[in-house]
Amino acid sequence: ARSFLLPRPHAMPRGDDRRDYDRDRDRDRDRDRDRRDRDRDSDRDRDRRKRSRRRSRSRDRRRRRRRSPSSSSESSSDEEERRRRKEKKRKKKSSGFDVKTDDQQARAANIAMAQQALAAAQMLQQQGTLTRKARRIHFSGLPVGITPHVLRELVNKYMVSAKLCLPNAPNEMPVNEVNIGPDGRYAFVEFRSVYEAGNVLMLDGIQVMGSTLRIQRPKDYVPAPAEMLMQMVPPGIQNASAAALVTGGVSRTPAPAALVSLPTVNTTQGELNNLQMVTRRARRLHVGNLPIGAGLTAEMLQQFLNAMMISKGLSDTRIKGDPVINCNIPNAKFGFIEIRTVHEATKALELHGIELGENKLRVQRPHDYQPVPMDMLKRHAVLMGHPAPPEDAGVAQPTLDAAISAIPGANAVPTKADIESGVPDDL
Repeated sequence: ARSFLLPRPHAMPRGDDRRDYDRDRDRDRDRDRDRRDRDRDSDRDRDRRKRSRRRSRSRDRRRRRRRSPSSSSESSSDEEERRRRKEKKRKKKSSGFDVKTDDQQARAANIAMAQQALAAAQMLQQQGTLTRKARRIHFSGLPVGITPHVLRELVNKYMVSAKLCLPNAPNEMPVNEVNIGPDGRYAFVEFRSVYEAGNVLMLDGIQVMGSTLRIQRPKDYVPAPAEMLMQMVPPGIQNASAAALVTGGVSRTPAPAALVSLPTVNTTQGELNNLQMVTRRARRLHVGNLPIGAGLTAEMLQQFLNAMMISKGLSDTRIKGDPVINCNIPNAKFGFIEIRTVHEATKALELHGIELGENKLRVQRPHDYQPVPMDMLKRHAVLMGHPAPPEDAGVAQPTLDAAISAIPGANAVPTKADIESGVPDDL
């Protein structure tokens, strides 16, 4: 009984009522669409009339300007003024986000410079890695208790005083790093350039604190390209980070002052002693195939060679005394002689094949021969009180290989007699 009291839901019309309902709905839709079309046409007509009126006013204005030439200048100036005002209104105010300030420009310039410096430093780092094995030298026979700082200072002073550094940096320290072995008897010294690493070989045999240093190439030596011989590599650049390369953080650790009493090498006598050691390899000759069982002594061999050089005109007559100043026979089959000047040692090579007893002597350069630059020879002659060496002495070879190749028979294959003569590989 209660269900009859609830409102009934709206029911859709059926039959004819449904058709009347659809027809009224469609008519209302058509009426609304027609009204929207009329409004759109009315707006379009209004815009068209406005454009037409603007064109008419512009046309009338042009006609008036053509009819009244006296007022053309005023109208043109007014028109120009109006145009400027419109452009000023339309001009967008600049936000300044794309305009760099002075600080931003300076920061960008610093970044560009840092990038260039980093690229150059990385290239130098690669060159240092490529030439490292050619810039390392093995030092043996070190005195007991010597430290890396002391050895560095010694080598630097000897190199500078003997003028063995780079020509464009003659007074700068050439040693980059010194690593002494666990037993303290040997060290590996790394130089800043391949050129200076080759020149330090001339100091082989120098006396340091009562010990004789042996200076030679290490076993892992690899020649550097010819274009990198004079390239300077800063110390510590191999292990430097990118930040250190850019900021210049690669620097040499300062050596303590006066760790040990260094030898005096800046006096005349000190310079002469250094030049004597530097030129010793170029003044020594190997004499092989000595007669065995003849009781030959070093003094006898020295007198014989002096007589031969003087008789054959191989000695420098401008210098008084004998040309051969020292002779040593470490083995009965061979010996070594030291001549007072380099150019006389070069001439003494002509004694090769001279007969002594029943044997023909072999006179040649030793394996550790090192040529000497001409300016160093002239300085040595001045300090010794000798006349200047001749320009054609043939000693200022650019490289060791060129100097050895200039010796007759230096590139020949060794024979059995050469081996029996006992030329040691380490001398």
